[in-house]
Amino acid sequence: MEEYWEPSHNPTQKRAYSSIARFVLVYGGKGSGKTRVGLDALIRHCYDEEDALALIIAPSIRTGKEGVFDDLENVLDLWKNGNKDKDGVRIDDGMGIEYTVPLQDPQTKDRIIKITNRYGGESKVLLVSIPHVSMVQKRMKALSPSFVYVDEITELEGHEYFTYVVFQLGRRRNINGPQQYYASCNPEGPSNWVYHIFFEKCVNESGNRNPDFEAYRIPIQENYHNLPTNYYEKQIEPNLKDETDRARLLEGRWVDRPSGDAIFLNYFKPNLHIRPNFGTEEHRRGMGLEPHAGIPIFVGYDPGPNNYCVTFLQMIPTKDGKIVWIVFDELIMVGEHRPDFYVAAEVLKKMDFWNERKKGACQFIHIADQSAFSHLRHDGNYDATRMKTLTKGRISMRPFSPSDKDSKGSVAARISMIRNMLANESLFISATCPRTIESIRLLASEKQKNDKYDDMAGLKPKRSPYLHPFDSLSYPIFYTQLMPSAFVPQVASKTTGVFRAGGGR
Repeated sequence: MEEYWEPSHNPTQKRAYSSIARFVLVYGGKGSGKTRVGLDALIRHCYDEEDALALIIAPSIRTGKEGVFDDLENVLDLWKNGNKDKDGVRIDDGMGIEYTVPLQDPQTKDRIIKITNRYGGESKVLLVSIPHVSMVQKRMKALSPSFVYVDEITELEGHEYFTYVVFQLGRRRNINGPQQYYASCNPEGPSNWVYHIFFEKCVNESGNRNPDFEAYRIPIQENYHNLPTNYYEKQIEPNLKDETDRARLLEGRWVDRPSGDAIFLNYFKPNLHIRPNFGTEEHRRGMGLEPHAGIPIFVGYDPGPNNYCVTFLQMIPTKDGKIVWIVFDELIMVGEHRPDFYVAAEVLKKMDFWNERKKGACQFIHIADQSAFSHLRHDGNYDATRMKTLTKGRISMRPFSPSDKDSKGSVAARISMIRNMLANESLFISATCPRTIESIRLLASEKQKNDKYDDMAGLKPKRSPYLHPFDSLSYPIFYTQLMPSAFVPQVASKTTGVFRAGGGR
């Protein structure tokens, strides 16, 4: 491509805009600027190609016409007349691109905008309405798009909006550049079909992502300067009371809603147990809890080839004699295949980071479950000995319980323990540990069986991705309670000011 005027982009927007992958997902919270990227990429494609056909897919003509197609006209104005600042003042002259007002196809009722391309001809942008998933295949049969943009893709019903669309993509002749499928959305949960396609199906057994698929999360912090004054503080943040909505629409995270049998539902209060609180200046700046120098740091491990979880905690004695635990860092790789040498390197990086930050005053105590010492891996080693070898002795794990017999009944005990700590306000989690927060929010218990009531069912967690981070969190705490003689904190004076917010990691 020849060089020409560029739209004004934030750092992550620029990376997504520059992508040449076939399938690109851009996601984030409200006001993050994710729609702008897809529309800019669409306009660039139409300008660069001699006979491009770009599709914008919407569930209905009304939502498309009054939503993304209206946005397209606004972005086209920027390409023609120049970028604007948040007050609407032009900051450059644009590139003079020409385009028509929206027209309507008399037969299909689809709306069309024509864009003059660099060759003096016209490329087309077609707004296609597909309200039901059963209609996708039929509506796409006669089309051969060279570019597709799907706005708010998670609101569409199923994978057919991807599968049947990409079947037709790439068939248009005389297209020199990449023929791409762009999509944008506010994230929903990992159970959503979009997550399955862009984060699971495209990753092979070795944990390597198919290079045809790229996903970009745009932090809202990057777009503050483009938002109206106090838009975030007065219009977005105060109106999101539901914690799942806050995670999705403020932080742009993929979070499922907790089921009615969430184990910690009546104990975990995000505004109390997460520090800094959502919406505060410290939270918006990405700050989190920090450990205290001179007090040992516990590192909890739940090893596994596809679900390796590591949690950094600290047990802090306070001036009034109370013990408070903080979770301040995490390495959660649930559903991700990572070789153990990768995990070892990442844990050492975190240890070095905190040791340097605390001026060399960190002592680390590493706690793992019994299986790390008793279950042979496929290579004939144990996880504990393998980690010690890989780190040249820097990580020497201890079992969280004296024997397998003691550990088998610990799940219910650890759940009760964490419930009590939450109720007594003695466990707090840094806002920079989102996967740990998710595990506490979403870990669910088994349901009662119809034929027999089990009064322990509420303490029996379902098998789920959220169990692994809970284990790595609870092992060190349980260790100190089950084996008090193995850890006697030597603190010269009781700590004041438990919560110290810093840049986090």
